[in-house]
Amino acid sequence: MPRPFQLPVNIGTDICSVLRILRIAKTIHFERFAQKILTPTEWSLHQEKLIHPARAYQNISKPRRSNPEEYLNFKTIEDTAHKAASFLAGRFAAKEAIMKANHHRRLTYHDIEIATITKPLSYSAGSLPPIAIIRSNQGSWENGQEVPISISHDGHFATATSLAFSGLDPDGLCPDMSTSQPYNRDLTTKGATTLPQRQEVVDTQVQGKWGNADGKVVEAADSKVDILVDLLETEEQVGNKKKEPATEG
Repeated sequence: MPRPFQLPVNIGTDICSVLRILRIAKTIHFERFAQKILTPTEWSLHQEKLIHPARAYQNISKPRRSNPEEYLNFKTIEDTAHKAASFLAGRFAAKEAIMKANHHRRLTYHDIEIATITKPLSYSAGSLPPIAIIRSNQGSWENGQEVPISISHDGHFATATSLAFSGLDPDGLCPDMSTSQPYNRDLTTKGATTLPQRQEVVDTQVQGKWGNADGKVVEAADSKVDILVDLLETEEQVGNKKKEPATEG
């Protein structure tokens, strides 16, 4: 009989299509879509690199190949938008991987914060991996749990992997780290101090799986992207109906 794995760890991985995010960047839903994925603190840090490329991409039409200058301008704007989409796809995949690794908790995107560590001047071995923090069950970031993650991009895809300790205490912390130094958001998020409020991304989310309107479970990462976009479109339609003037009978 095979021996069980000796370490009490879970692993989660996810992949996201950058082109799928890029197509969303071409629509008016992109900003709200990004805010569904990123916490308010993350959004305040990264909105400039996301909003401007997306709006430029939305406002430019497909060029004529017979006009080299017009085509070059379009490609420059498209490449910048692709970089923005690639960044958001990486964050999306990372948070999905964390949810899968921590399947014992009902996490949402706004329960997870990812920040980039500033590389010391003496460090020359490439870029440092980002750091991820999961809020405690009490909603505290300062007493949250740091988790190791890795995000990778290749062409039109972003992938991420995360580890989690499977023997957690009731607050969601590793027993041997529950008395460690609290998470200093001032250092890892460049001075931002606003604590985001808990927001449910999809009410039907259960243990990392998603249900559609018919109650069917959807597990594909791209399908989750579609669900978020569908929700945004539905919210917009409901909002437009509320704004319509009532007709006299």
